[in-house]
Amino acid sequence: MKRRSFTNFIRYSDTLHSLRSGQRFFEDTFLNQTITYFYKDKIGNDRALAVKFKENQFMHLLGLKYSKGAQSFWNDLKKCNLDFSELTPVHGNIDILKNKIHMLDFLPEVVSLQCRIVYQYHTYRLVADYLIRSDKETLAIATKAFDGSNQIMESLLDISSTRKTGFQIKRGFDINRIIFLNNKTGLIKIVQ
Repeated sequence: MKRRSFTNFIRYSDTLHSLRSGQRFFEDTFLNQTITYFYKDKIGNDRALAVKFKENQFMHLLGLKYSKGAQSFWNDLKKCNLDFSELTPVHGNIDILKNKIHMLDFLPEVVSLQCRIVYQYHTYRLVADYLIRSDKETLAIATKAFDGSNQIMESLLDISSTRKTGFQIKRGFDINRIIFLNNKTGLIKIVQ
């Protein structure tokens, strides 16, 4: 991919707006929260998956690299001060990046009771402990173990495009409750 076309894609399309919208959603919904998804496994046992998000993960979810670092990417995007010359797609493929950015519009689906949990997902580029996926074939968030009992968000996946690559995402387990715990205030919100 040519550097100029990538920079133009980020700067002149509605991409920057989508990135900022996604960042606001992550900030309002995930930041400083522990989100616990409750579900029953295939033999009916109650299970829970706790997920945390940190600002410096946002860039990695999108498959971007910012030479100033992940935390600077978050801060610069928030201030509308991204240095486009320091930004590159991790896999060098603008189509993967476009899919990930498009997936930002579907994020509300993974914090509703219509989402599902999938155990272990592997591709040639990604190994995830869990996927939190939408019920529809749109979005999945890959997670990996962080501190023993929690998972961190690792990557956004376009479910419809994974079928084309042969790495189909399973249907997974229905969510029956989601608990949002604000790590700063201790406030709890329950969705059931």
